[in-house]
Amino acid sequence: MFGTKCGQLVAKCVAHSLRTQLRHKSYDLSSHKLRQFLSQNSLRVSVPAMKTYESTEHELNELMAHMDEQHVDKELRDLMDTERHELTDRMRQLVDSMISDAMFTADDRHISECCLDVNCGVGGQEAMLFTKELLDVYVMLCDHQRWKYSMVANDCDTDFGGTRHSSLIISGTDCYRLLRHEAGVHRVQRFPKTDRHRVHTSTATVSVIPVRHDVIDIKDSDLVFKMTTSQGAGGQHVNRTLTCVRVTHTPTGVSTECQETRSQLQNKDIALRKLKAIINEMAYEKKRTEEVTTKRAQVGIAARSDKIRTYNFPQNRITDHRLGDDIHDIEVFMKGGSEKLLYFLNKLEDQRQRLVLSRISADLDQFLS
Repeated sequence: MFGTKCGQLVAKCVAHSLRTQLRHKSYDLSSHKLRQFLSQNSLRVSVPAMKTYESTEHELNELMAHMDEQHVDKELRDLMDTERHELTDRMRQLVDSMISDAMFTADDRHISECCLDVNCGVGGQEAMLFTKELLDVYVMLCDHQRWKYSMVANDCDTDFGGTRHSSLIISGTDCYRLLRHEAGVHRVQRFPKTDRHRVHTSTATVSVIPVRHDVIDIKDSDLVFKMTTSQGAGGQHVNRTLTCVRVTHTPTGVSTECQETRSQLQNKDIALRKLKAIINEMAYEKKRTEEVTTKRAQVGIAARSDKIRTYNFPQNRITDHRLGDDIHDIEVFMKGGSEKLLYFLNKLEDQRQRLVLSRISADLDQFLS
């Protein structure tokens, strides 16, 4: 709930800043220049909204042409001047509304479903144990936020209790808006259970993919399904029944599999959902890359830098390197202290929104000058 209010507050700040710029700058934003500005910032507006803006612009241009005529008396000119101010104010309001709405869509705040993968990094058995602990942190966060989730994959080490790779599909309000900040390398420093004389450093990597629908048309004829027996513990039912489902998209070569339930149909549905999420995200990113400049693309990549967070057990401290901020009580954090994780996520989202505001405000300032 706090995350939603925080996002709404930042969005209001963005709208207020844009409104201030539009009010205090000499207003010269034709529909042509507006389209350029929106395209440069990968912002999309609805067709009716743009048509309304163009219609208002046309009225203003006609009015200005009449005001330049020599035979217009003072009384009529005063009326025209009043109408000119009204039309200009209307255009400012339309720009403010269109940009605010477009930013909401462009920043993916409307997406309410994502795939979260946690993978073992360097560090051997300790890395696998840490990967499992991170997975538990995210599951507890889902319970805390009342997000729905399903386990898509869980390649666990049954001997030591760790995991090599786990994948969740999560849905719920703000889940992607917040969890996208978990993408990157997580580093842990602590004394291993097998060696209490030295601090061991290991890592886990997290990726978060938004579930986009219908970015690309995925044809049934392009999908190949393969059913096999599941691997791992589970007795004769697992080893003899074709419950593991692998689905491959032949045009791209992307494939996913699921063996988490005893139902072949449920595993097929989960594997297909994840496959569609990956392919739609690939198509979206390709389209987005074609539309934006290299500079804009680098801004997006920079948010996923290596070693985003360090978990230092001996010092009872977690450091988020993007924020330069620490929190303590690491055991509480790892065992269900979701409020502590939300503290980081909300600050990161606020930082992201301010970066977006700064970039768009600078571009708007350039167009208005």
